[in-house]
Amino acid sequence: MYYCGLDVSLRETAICIVDAEGKICNEKKVASDPEAIAQAILESGYACEKIGLEAGSTAAWLQAGLVAHELPAICIDARHASAMLHAGLRNKSDRNDARGIAYLMRMNAYRPVWVKSEYAQRLGALFTARNTLQDQLIRIENVIRGLLRYDGISLPLGRRLFEQEVRERIGDHATVMLTIEPLLVARAELLRQRTVFDRRIISVARRDEVCKLLITMPGVGPHVALSFRASVDDPARFRVHAMLARISVLRRAVTARAKSTCREGSARWVIVIHAICSTWPLRSSFDQTRVFGRR
Repeated sequence: MYYCGLDVSLRETAICIVDAEGKICNEKKVASDPEAIAQAILESGYACEKIGLEAGSTAAWLQAGLVAHELPAICIDARHASAMLHAGLRNKSDRNDARGIAYLMRMNAYRPVWVKSEYAQRLGALFTARNTLQDQLIRIENVIRGLLRYDGISLPLGRRLFEQEVRERIGDHATVMLTIEPLLVARAELLRQRTVFDRRIISVARRDEVCKLLITMPGVGPHVALSFRASVDDPARFRVHAMLARISVLRRAVTARAKSTCREGSARWVIVIHAICSTWPLRSSFDQTRVFGRR
């Protein structure tokens, strides 16, 4: 039996193949492309039982490409592999890392990670792009507020009438408007492009059967449902339902500082926001979320 380790970088990938006794059989470097890697492994003549590569930005793409060539590629936990490699190897290099990963595959001392489906990855990219515009929108608004404070202008909270409030409070101050006007134009364009993403998210959520079921829960909209759908991907990967808490992390995130423990736009963040809104003290003791959960 033979085992293969891949140390992937943006341009090149180090390949190392070892046998069952740990003897190095083949080492080489090829371009970081699934076609090139698969060709190098197949041309070596060694039928590898396991091929390991660390989780990273290109891991899903490479793993899918190797599996398409009927190669047993496994994506492993990068942090766990790094700790194991630092403990056993003194000199860190691409060749030594590939050797170390091959040894981990031989000894079965690795932690496989879940590689999301292409559909879930596309949804994640959609939310990443949308959240990028949202972050820039908030930053521009904060910059405008800060610049106007130099002239003693304080803006009220809220976004619906933000541009109108800015123009009314600036008035005839042409010098101030020369600085603020380009920011207002950029903000308006960000709002339009964010609306494009919002419509796309709503359209996808309406066609997804899982999202349509999640939206029936009080307080859950298309953004929350689709973000949760993309993060969970396949519920079958959770052996017990309690393991889902590692994604939602409601208790830890709510009791701690939510913004410091969760990234905005991720499944954790949107679920925390939903939990806070659903459990916020109301005048009525009627809790729609609790009643929904008891059905």
